Amino acid sequence: MLNHAFFKCQLFYAAGAVYQSTHTVDIERLGGLARLMPWTAASFLIGGIAISALPPLNGFASEFVIYSGLFSNAASGVWAKLALGVAGAVLAFVGAVSALSITRAFGVAFLGTPRDPHVARGTEASRWMLVPMGIHTAGAIVLGVLPAVGFMLVRGPTELAMGPLSASAAAVLPPIVDTLTRIGMISGALVASIALVLWLRSKAAAAPAASHVTWSCGYAAPNPRMQYTGASFSSDFGARFRGFMILLRRKKSPAGYFPSDSYVITDCVDAVERRLFSVISRGDASAADLSAKLREDDPRVAFAAGLVAVIVIGGLVLLVVLALIIAAARRSKRSRRESLDIGELSRLDRENDPLGLLGGPDGLPALPAGMSPVPAAPDAVTVKRAEISALADAQPAEVADLLRGWLAAPSSRR
Repeated sequence: MLNHAFFKCQLFYAAGAVYQSTHTVDIERLGGLARLMPWTAASFLIGGIAISALPPLNGFASEFVIYSGLFSNAASGVWAKLALGVAGAVLAFVGAVSALSITRAFGVAFLGTPRDPHVARGTEASRWMLVPMGIHTAGAIVLGVLPAVGFMLVRGPTELAMGPLSASAAAVLPPIVDTLTRIGMISGALVASIALVLWLRSKAAAAPAASHVTWSCGYAAPNPRMQYTGASFSSDFGARFRGFMILLRRKKSPAGYFPSDSYVITDCVDAVERRLFSVISRGDASAADLSAKLREDDPRVAFAAGLVAVIVIGGLVLLVVLALIIAAARRSKRSRRESLDIGELSRLDRENDPLGLLGGPDGLPALPAGMSPVPAAPDAVTVKRAEISALADAQPAEVADLLRGWLAAPSSRR
């Protein structure tokens, strides 16, 4: 989830920068933005490599951990291993389709030349938009080259949500982290070496040589319409999965010897997205129809709406007040019960100990100064009687006689 948050937000930021600059996200109308928006193009490319799970970026680290878990020896049984094999194949297919989609989007939108002259000429995004893209780009690179940093960041929240890792799980992670670190360091060093060579070559290059048009091979006057479009780029892939895809085709065939206008437009429809927008569109149409029937300028409608709002608000306030009253009544009842319990205990103490010789709440008598209490014995009644006898011996004769008479009295009377 951490890696996904970095590269997915990075791609959304780049797409937002393109939309703000060109006022469209239709890649069939874009082109050549890499020369006009180099930082945005670089951020989109790095995010695309990360989401395609290619080293040395963080998407590869996540994919490697998933594959390591799928092909570990934890599975037992033929069906479990078969299910894991199918899951691994599906993940590999998804990764390949992601690489194809990102290559298509980056090539069509950022390379080539502008395809639609009516689209605004793109300019680089502001610094306030480039800073978040730069932060997420740095995160995708760091978490890919040093995946141990990512494991360290997610270990605390994972243990908080799922409990401490078991000994077996803790023993599995270090080899994966070591392998990922070696792959990330090697891939990062390779990419840095290639970038360094390209930079040195650009600095050491002599004056640019004279250039001229090469053999045109029939394309003497190329125009933007001769470029690859998104549909043509993915046509081979789409042809193999035509049975699973909804393809809309709109065309206007040329007519006459000198046709003025003709076109062919193909669009692969996302069934879920189309259904969602269809439901939203029907809801908007229903709301507009209801609004037209209610005649918003009618004062009766305004009065009825205000009355409903007052009733709803009054009901909510009444519910809150009732909840507060019930809570206060329960607190009062609990306090009264506790007071009654304390009073009942006090009354029983007074009946059983009219002279107050049993002392405080611990049930021990208040001994004179200088006397230590007798240690508790298994027979508590015997200990109490011994303590009161000791107390009687230390009192004046009148009090001692009274205490001995109280001890001699039957237990029921006491």
